[in-house]
Amino acid sequence: MKTFLTITIVIMLHVPFAFGDEVDQGLSNMATEQMKVNTRKMIDAGVPGEDAIKITRMMIQSLFRQEHTLKVQQILLSVVGEDLPIEPFMYKVYEGIAKNAPDEIVVRAMEKTRARHSFAYRHARRIATDSARVQGIANAVAGSLSAGMDYPDADRIMESIRVRTHQMTQNRIEELTL
Repeated sequence: MKTFLTITIVIMLHVPFAFGDEVDQGLSNMATEQMKVNTRKMIDAGVPGEDAIKITRMMIQSLFRQEHTLKVQQILLSVVGEDLPIEPFMYKVYEGIAKNAPDEIVVRAMEKTRARHSFAYRHARRIATDSARVQGIANAVAGSLSAGMDYPDADRIMESIRVRTHQMTQNRIEELTL
């Protein structure tokens, strides 16, 4: 019985190493160690493993320079840390790759997207508490900024809405904001 238990424990301890982790399997020899470390950090932070590996692999295959791949990974980590939705940022990378845009332009576009969404979510969270309402308001604000509204005007409008909504119901707040 002791022998069986010992063998079982030894096998259980070695099985994970035999298969490697999903990052090593998904990126194999194509990624540098730092890219793999950042991919694991993204997964640990909440980015689905399949998405983290896919976006890293796509950047490598599209010949992104290592510094830009690492920068994109850092932006995605900070987006998760700010509790912003990750999809617009992933789409920005996919769009850049599909358009064959230079990697430094993709990084700049992601930074602009992050600035817009950070601004929009910060203001939306001051107005609403329900996550669906926050998302709706933030998407409207981010869309307005993307369409050309400047930050000072958006800031004034959102502050005006926040003041006016103090005594409104949540439904009226969202209607007014949108």
